[in-house]
Amino acid sequence: VFPGTICKYSLRNPTSDGGRKCAYIAVSSKALVDQVEKWGLFPGNSYDRTIPEIIYRCDKSVVAKFLSAYFEGDGSIYCPTEKTVQIAAHSVNPNLLWELKLILWEYFGILTSRVFQDRERSHRFFISGIQSIRVFLSEIGFRSKRKKIIAQLALEATTFIHPKGGQSKQDI
Repeated sequence: VFPGTICKYSLRNPTSDGGRKCAYIAVSSKALVDQVEKWGLFPGNSYDRTIPEIIYRCDKSVVAKFLSAYFEGDGSIYCPTEKTVQIAAHSVNPNLLWELKLILWEYFGILTSRVFQDRERSHRFFISGIQSIRVFLSEIGFRSKRKKIIAQLALEATTFIHPKGGQSKQDI
């Protein structure tokens, strides 16, 4: 599709606390870069990245796929106990997180916590409330097998974790 494209694949050593190797795919193609820039997908580095303008013009199903991909890479889900669940989005750019919060609310009615700094340069927010968690898992979801398994456990949970540690019980 894009003439002169060169692809290289390798495994990289872990760069985070997760400790798993990850796939690294390098694609070299001026034609591909030009097309992706037309879509607004290369605004800069992580510190000034924003939601591409084209996403705001997409229907709900496309936005759900975009969010699923974001949360797969820069989101987390975990169940600290068998009856609790926590879903969060992470970024070094708090403005990007505010944009994500807005899309989650406008397209899906998903409530989120405030954006706060959790480490020296990292920010995050949590999806708030068991109803919002259920909407996220049913309408957006995750892509990896590992996160899907955790999500299945989350759907069976009767408690969710508030940001900053408090717990609240609700029936699903």
